[in-house]
Amino acid sequence: MRRLINLGMLLLCLVAAQAFAQNVQTGTIEGLDQDNGYVTISGTRFGFSDRVTQVYLEDRLVGPEKMDVGMVVRFTLDASGTLLRVEIIGPNAMLRVLQEN
Repeated sequence: MRRLINLGMLLLCLVAAQAFAQNVQTGTIEGLDQDNGYVTISGTRFGFSDRVTQVYLEDRLVGPEKMDVGMVVRFTLDASGTLLRVEIIGPNAMLRVLQEN
């Protein structure tokens, strides 16, 4: 019985982890309209808010002013489609410029 309970808990954790992983997306910034509350990533326009959206570079909070067209980002959204976390992950040339400044 205990083994069955442990197996059930493991299955529940795996399903929850998979659901969380599906919320993380990757794409390329194609347009920035932060003043009007939008960022376009890989053809999709997402909500943007200075109060909600956090931008990271190598696990360091850097702020939205570091985002630029052409950057590859990993991001998560809230339930309304607003960007919550944006992690700048490429391309390498842009990462080097950000790290030098």
